[in-house]
Amino acid sequence: MISLKCSAHQFIVKYLCRDKLASSFLCLVCTHSWTNQLGRIRMNMHLSLEMAMGGSAYLTPGVVDARLWQEAQHRVFPAPPRSLWSRLTGLGGGSETQTFPKVTTYPNGDRLIEPQVIPILDHLIPDLLNWVQSCLATPSQASRAALEYLRTIMPTLYMRGHQRLSEPNPNFYIQVTFSGCAGMAETSARLSSHWAMLWYRTNHDRLTRDYLAPGGFQPDPYDPVQDEPLLFLPLGQLGYVEYLPSEVPTARPIVELDQSIIDSWSGGLDIERVTEVVERYMTVRRCRCQLCEPALGDIPFD
Repeated sequence: MISLKCSAHQFIVKYLCRDKLASSFLCLVCTHSWTNQLGRIRMNMHLSLEMAMGGSAYLTPGVVDARLWQEAQHRVFPAPPRSLWSRLTGLGGGSETQTFPKVTTYPNGDRLIEPQVIPILDHLIPDLLNWVQSCLATPSQASRAALEYLRTIMPTLYMRGHQRLSEPNPNFYIQVTFSGCAGMAETSARLSSHWAMLWYRTNHDRLTRDYLAPGGFQPDPYDPVQDEPLLFLPLGQLGYVEYLPSEVPTARPIVELDQSIIDSWSGGLDIERVTEVVERYMTVRRCRCQLCEPALGDIPFD
């Protein structure tokens, strides 16, 4: 019987406490890398997007209300408090106000536009968490760990628009982002974006009526065929494992799990053995997480 030296949650929290600044910086710098992939949104309307520098995001494209957009051009808010660095050096942080939308122009001429999020849209995150919690009233061991991740490391919500140099108007989207904890919880982030897809698939009419439309955002027509297929298997104290089948018939699949689990597994984790277990249970390409297959429970691994 192999046991964990500490829970995945404990390991992640310890890691974040040690490197919180790096994790915060990670969320900021990866935005530019996403813009190179946003052209896919029009073909894959509801996309769970893996970021180049860690984490995962669920995107819902749509149209921003023209009146809201015009008003957003002139919104002025108090600037955040100056940092200790800016006070010591006198660099940056001198402006007394900040104006929305924030616009970032990249070297190729593309622009990233970030309007101020209307407060009613902030209710989307609690709605997502409450829905997942209610669907997992009796969570398996793997699901308990995933719920702990979601409660501890809260998702973040953005309204953004990507405007290519050749396009007259930006393509807007709502983005729910799940932290990869600087590489320690990538599978948990991907699983959470998968659950966000199921949440939106099940509730898109209600979410549009109660939050999105009042918040000035009209999502594109929903087509479940466009959802990205993500495949997970619950392996008890290993948590959820993501199954990535190979397109080459003779090649073995790739199996991914949180690095925090691998690092905290006493005696070292045999990834080959994990792969063999996953292959036995993933003979058909379908997700077997608790939301997709409630009756499965945990696959034992010790």
